[in-house]
Amino acid sequence: MFVELLVIAGLLFFFAIIALLLGYDKLNQYHLILDTPTSKVRSLALGVVEVKGRPYNPEFMKTPHSHSDCVYYKYKTYEYQIQDPSHPVMTSGWFKISDGTDKTAFYVNDSTGYVLVKPQESVDIVRQKKVLYEPRPGTDAKLTIINRIKRWLYGDFTLLKKTGTGFYEFEPDEYIPFATRVGNRKIYEYYIGPEDDVYVLGTAKHDENAHNMVVIEKGEDEPTFIISNRSEESLLTDSRFSAHSSYKAAVILIILSIMTFLGGFILM
Repeated sequence: MFVELLVIAGLLFFFAIIALLLGYDKLNQYHLILDTPTSKVRSLALGVVEVKGRPYNPEFMKTPHSHSDCVYYKYKTYEYQIQDPSHPVMTSGWFKISDGTDKTAFYVNDSTGYVLVKPQESVDIVRQKKVLYEPRPGTDAKLTIINRIKRWLYGDFTLLKKTGTGFYEFEPDEYIPFATRVGNRKIYEYYIGPEDDVYVLGTAKHDENAHNMVVIEKGEDEPTFIISNRSEESLLTDSRFSAHSSYKAAVILIILSIMTFLGGFILM
């Protein structure tokens, strides 16, 4: 029994160390965002910089499902399934069947100029922008009826808009009628489009492969490299919350580790 408790105490302490390291990393990120002033592209200095503006690329990528212009995208596809037909209530739900992400180099335009961002190895914090719904065959008729009712009640199709790609488009937190049917699919799209305000925190340096022009990428001395279409305030809030949560978890794990270790001695 003593050996088992000693192993458990060791594992708890190990996870506590991981939580401390995660907390330290998030706290460092918080202070870096807080302490780095926003620079204008026209007067950009070399080193760690923070820029804000609109993303631009002569040839934007397309998200794979809504075909929206973007410089970064991530998607997750879920299908409503019943895992065990003998227990349909307990085993039914939305299960992820595929996901994917892609990014490309782009320029940030802040009205004073353009600077190239090379997003390799960046931490991308991108908000969800679209939910696409693909009903199983035969469900379209029900959605058409709902559309007609909503048109009669509200005079528009705001909540049930079918895109040219064949999907119904919903807001991220919107209720989807008839969604919980086996075979129905939901696709969550996260992307940075030309209409977004983009936030970039990285290292500005001369790129020998781009005629020595200044680019922003991951630095060697400061590896923090963030690209986001969320506000700086929300990034600060999330970093602070993650740091505090990690430290609290570490304290709890350390206390449990000590109690388990002492409990092993008591039971000897």
